[in-house]
This record gives sequence, C-alpha cells and structure tokens, in this order.
Amino acid sequence: SVVKTMKALAAVSIRQYQKAVYSLRDYNMTVEMGLQIVLKERMGAMLERKTATMKRMGVIVFGSDQGLCGQLNEQISVFMLDYARNAGIKKENRKVLSVGARVADYVEDAGQTVDELLTTPSSTAGITPLVQEIIMIIDEWHFRQNVDHFFLFYNKYESGAIYHPHQVQLLPVNREWLKEIAKKKWESKSLPIFRMDGDQIFSSLIREYLFVSL
Repeated sequence: SVVKTMKALAAVSIRQYQKAVYSLRDYNMTVEMGLQIVLKERMGAMLERKTATMKRMGVIVFGSDQGLCGQLNEQISVFMLDYARNAGIKKENRKVLSVGARVADYVEDAGQTVDELLTTPSSTAGITPLVQEIIMIIDEWHFRQNVDHFFLFYNKYESGAIYHPHQVQLLPVNREWLKEIAKKKWESKSLPIFRMDGDQIFSSLIREYLFVSL
C-alpha cells in the first residue's frame, strides 16, 4: 500500500542519518580532546567570566518534512514553546530558526513568529551546508541582534520507532561540561601544547562543537 511504502522510505531515510550521527562520534572526541588541552591552561580565565543573564533567546528547532511525521513535529514545537515560556522570555525576545516547513507551521499556528526557515536536507550530502548556514545565522543573531542564549530542540532517537523531545543549550557553553572535559585524564604520557592565542583556539573549537551538536 501507499502507507507501507511511505513508512519504508522514511525508515531508509532515518537510517542514513543515524549512520551520519555515528560517524561524527570520533570527530566529536577529537574536538573534546582539543578543548581539554586548551582548558587545562585557561580554565581559570574561563570561569572568571560572568554568566550572562538570558535576555534574548535564539531557538533552532528541527522538524521533519517526511510524510507521517506530523506527531513528531507537533511534539517538538509544543516542547520548544513550553520551554521558552517557562524560561520567562517574551515572544518578542525570541528568535526562531526552523529546519523544516511543517514544524514551522505548528510554531506559527501557536502564535510564535518563525524568523528563519531552512529546508531539511534530502540526503546526508546536504547536512554540512545546512549546518554551515545555521552557524552563520547564529553569528548574525548573536553579534548584530544581541541574542545571548541559543538552544537546540529536536526529537532524540531512543530505539525502534521511539523518539522523545530533547533540548540542548548551545551557547553559552555549559560550564559544568567544560569542567568535566578539563578534569579528564589524558590518555598518553606526552601532553600536547599550543602556540596560537588561546582564545582564538577556544573559539575555533567551540565552532566545531556547534557543528557536531547541530
């Protein structure tokens, strides 16, 4: 039947994206190792920086334009809007980037403006250009529109056909996570060093962290 065919196509599409996620694990480990080296020397300076109070909130919400995913789109939109509401951020102080037209419809039907709309990639080849565009938008909102906090909302795969709404704070980077990385034991006896400016390396690594997170 048509429904069975659509389900099969959706399953194939999901599996190829899951494989892409698994392939990023080694790269993510490399990024964390780089952060570990920088933080061992600069953790004190990082912790001295004051944590900014959230005044303007940037949201990246991932939906799906695949057929039969209406429930997932509705769930993640409700989850995101509830989170923003509970955070005490008014609608006019939120910037929303939607990946997927269908989830954008749910968000706007609830009265929240969608500021940027990007299409979901049709294959894994479209992931990198999409993430690069998202990072450019984050830069624009942060430096030109004073958005100080960024959050990612998506349906996290659990098992089988089970997904749950999930939220990740992208920026500012979680300090407890940075502390955990800094405290990790280095696996080899020789500890790498760096000669570049520490802040510059840290910023570059955080951009790579964003790339992996998205």
